[in-house]
Amino acid sequence: MLQQKNSTKCRKNKHTKKICCQVCGDELTLYNIGMHVKKYHGLDPIEYKIKHGIKEEKKEPIICYICNIRKCHHNSTISRVCSNTECKNKHEIYVKNKYLEDRIKDTHKKFDETNNDEWVECLICGMRTGQLTELHLKVHNITAKEYKNKYPYAEFSCQNNKVISSERIKGKNNPAYQHGGKFSPFSENFIHYRGQEFIEETKQKAAKSRLENNSCPVTLEYYTHLGHTKDEAIELRRQRQSTFSLEICVEKYGEEEGTRVWQERQEKWQDTLNSKSQIEIDSINAKKATKINYKSLWSLDLDFQGIFYIVKVFENSYKIGITSRNGVVERYRNPIPKESIIMNEKAKDINHAFMMEQILKRRYNKNIKKSDYGQYGWTEVLNNINIDILIKECRELISDKLITLDEFNRVFKK
Repeated sequence: MLQQKNSTKCRKNKHTKKICCQVCGDELTLYNIGMHVKKYHGLDPIEYKIKHGIKEEKKEPIICYICNIRKCHHNSTISRVCSNTECKNKHEIYVKNKYLEDRIKDTHKKFDETNNDEWVECLICGMRTGQLTELHLKVHNITAKEYKNKYPYAEFSCQNNKVISSERIKGKNNPAYQHGGKFSPFSENFIHYRGQEFIEETKQKAAKSRLENNSCPVTLEYYTHLGHTKDEAIELRRQRQSTFSLEICVEKYGEEEGTRVWQERQEKWQDTLNSKSQIEIDSINAKKATKINYKSLWSLDLDFQGIFYIVKVFENSYKIGITSRNGVVERYRNPIPKESIIMNEKAKDINHAFMMEQILKRRYNKNIKKSDYGQYGWTEVLNNINIDILIKECRELISDKLITLDEFNRVFKK
């Protein structure tokens, strides 16, 4: 672009600069003087130049701002850079980066927190735009797929664009509107339906494909395949599964509207459940039930690992609990700050952890308060206790299962 501009400027000067013929005095341009002296005065242009000495404008030499070497101006199409290819390439990169920097500043002036539903931000350079395109990502030498793998939760389109796109294909505008399953290979109404065996085979193929390609976002392998550590993968999966809760609704819609949306969803779910037969309800509950429940824990006959934990809920308020998972981090959907985890240790098994929990709850019965504690749900919390004494007691119980069993039998007279 710069070369084209400079060459155009040179042609323009050659055609417009006026000089006088030293033979006849006619005023001519520098471009026409050679043809004029040859046609009308029979002189060779070189002889005319030697005899009358046409003075050409001398071009001042420049110093390349990249290599600091003094170069003649006419050797380069860029006034501040020498003719060295490496210097030219560096200058082009500088111009591109300067343009991008100015562009980013302009987008931050145009899009701010007052209209955050009208833009998304590039997580590499910070540029804000309504739609993040492949063209912009080429500036960073990255494809859209690579960008998505690097930033799994990155958005390519702003909220306004999503709403517009959704409205465009919503309801009757959707080609598959009320198709009744004829476009779904998992439906008996599929236009290419070949029997129930075909549906089961398709489901198995789809499940196998998701596992092989690590494209199922509810598995840890999906996140570890993207380069995350195991702890990061556990946290990301938890965030992915926490798609609907009172906290999420309040954060998205505000306290009043969020509570209303959440309540409507709960009532709708309850109505749907109540509309089912008792057999269907029992079947649903059976699928949700696990081998570990309050009744089975009291039998002290479970073969699962056990983790005993203490978590700080508020100042001088602590929750004790047990889990068969790999620690308190996996126990709750919402992330727990590391500084809030007071104790998170493995017992001999889940029976050992359960006995510890019940012994301590009996000891601190007067300090227990049951209420709704946000992300911990409706639970019991120990208030106004000496945490150092509690930790010491936990250490004594967790060190030996037989001591814990004797204490458990003594307290509950078993």
